[in-house]
Amino acid sequence: MFKTSAMVQYINFWPCGWGDENGYMKRSFEFVTKHGIGVGGPDLLPYSKPHMNNAYRYLNQYRGKLVLVAMAVHEPDFEYPNPVTGKPYTRQEFVDFANDYLGADIIFRATSSPWLHPGAGK
Repeated sequence: MFKTSAMVQYINFWPCGWGDENGYMKRSFEFVTKHGIGVGGPDLLPYSKPHMNNAYRYLNQYRGKLVLVAMAVHEPDFEYPNPVTGKPYTRQEFVDFANDYLGADIIFRATSSPWLHPGAGK
């Protein structure tokens, strides 16, 4: 069953440590790498400090070693300010960070994504 489907384990945050103090995040990435399991992470929010201190650093560290990386952009993400620019994220900022830093293969976007609507221009 599902012989052509990819399996993705979302690894967002461990509740017992925001900086991987217990090594659970690292061990999770070691496990999925060893077993050929794809990874998803927390919402795609480039340069978000909590994300950078957790899953993002391992997505970057294991870049090219993971069979699949899938990230999601949901409704609230369109309104959050980019910590670098102070402005809401643009489509290109999401894409560039996902490709260049995280090594993402897939970006899931909410249907409310501004750039999915004709004339949106973002």
